[in-house]
Amino acid sequence: MSTTNKVEAVKSLKDYINTYDLQKGYEQYTDKTFILDILYGLGIAIDKEKHFAAQGFDAFLGELLKLLAENNTELYMRNVNKTMMIDFT
Repeated sequence: MSTTNKVEAVKSLKDYINTYDLQKGYEQYTDKTFILDILYGLGIAIDKEKHFAAQGFDAFLGELLKLLAENNTELYMRNVNKTMMIDFT
């Protein structure tokens, strides 16, 4: 992941979260949608140009998975296996 201006990233993420309730229908989001949407907010806070829209979010998720794997492969794999059993629908 790139080096980010943390002050700007925190401001962006706070703005995203603080206006979340303005999204129409967010109350009906599944847990999966909510988690992915918050991760999207984090991704665009880190790098709006690189992580914007579906293609950018896919790139961010790839970076996030790589980071998680690098930090603790064993724990990551155990959690992936558990997550595969969770029904987010």
